[in-house]
Amino acid sequence: MYKAARLHTSKPGKTRIIALVSLGLFLLVLILASCKPTPTPVAGEAATWTPSPTGSPTCPSYNQLATPVGLNPSTRMIVILYDPQVKPNPGLDLSNGTRLTDVAQFVQQLMPDLFRPGDEISVFQLGYDTYPAARVTRQYSYLTIYPQLYVAPSYSTLTAIPPTGIPSPGYAEVATKNAFRVVSTERAATQTVLAANYNCEVAYYNQNVIATATTWQQMKNNDVNTIATAAAHDFGAITPARRVSSEMVFGGLYYGLYFATVDLKADCANYDECDLVIFDDLSIYNKNNNSFPISLNNVNVYTVMPNCRDINQPDCADLQSFWTTEFQKFGATTIKYWNGIRAEINLESVIGR
Repeated sequence: MYKAARLHTSKPGKTRIIALVSLGLFLLVLILASCKPTPTPVAGEAATWTPSPTGSPTCPSYNQLATPVGLNPSTRMIVILYDPQVKPNPGLDLSNGTRLTDVAQFVQQLMPDLFRPGDEISVFQLGYDTYPAARVTRQYSYLTIYPQLYVAPSYSTLTAIPPTGIPSPGYAEVATKNAFRVVSTERAATQTVLAANYNCEVAYYNQNVIATATTWQQMKNNDVNTIATAAAHDFGAITPARRVSSEMVFGGLYYGLYFATVDLKADCANYDECDLVIFDDLSIYNKNNNSFPISLNNVNVYTVMPNCRDINQPDCADLQSFWTTEFQKFGATTIKYWNGIRAEINLESVIGR
């Protein structure tokens, strides 16, 4: 009876001891595992990526769209001189692919494509020796208030992760796969944020910008159409000039440069930029210019030589050399020469809308 009771009372004590020992060993393993430093992958064996930045997908209380446009753009004064007697070879190209052989017609169609809100365009034809006779047209923009606009939002897609070879089996392989899994998860989250922000910007653009942008575009189109209609009337009312006898003394272009100077002196200071566009063969009848007070200070000069089949052919190059010296003497800032090939595209690249 005594032995039976002893055996019965000792069994629970051993169980408790075993449980306590097991718990202690388990906690020791956890402590050692947490203290164990993470091994560093061998260089060249495990691929690594820089995680993309993350952000909040919640729309802010307001959106500040990037790239403002249309706010107080620079204004320009453009003076055009053209010789209606020049014969384009092979022709003057418009940006729509049309090739014209009439210089006056080309200038008339070019004007609306160069015109922007706030600009002034003054046109003379060469071949007359008086200012009123040489005048073709002068047009002004009457748009002076510019709304705050922005470029429409664009959706951003993360650059794809570059392909990486899987290292040989072992730690490097596991590390590479784990790193790829982590980065892929982060990139997916970041892409979700970008999509959410894009949707926020689109909503803001549609509610606050697109109506203003549409109205402003219509105002600009109406302004250009009004100017084009008035200019077409003026071009239709003029008589094409023919060379006057005094050109043999001074050369027709000098007269045009003097007429341009009159307008530039009067109005150039009112604009941010002043450009002179010349359509002429630049022929020199006599290098005598003592009677013309020409000034092109701070003016960009762009010359189209329609009769030069190749702008670099020797006779055209010699004329360019002479006139470059003249334009520099008159104070011109930028001087460029083209022929009729891609004429409108070339001009639009420097003074287009």
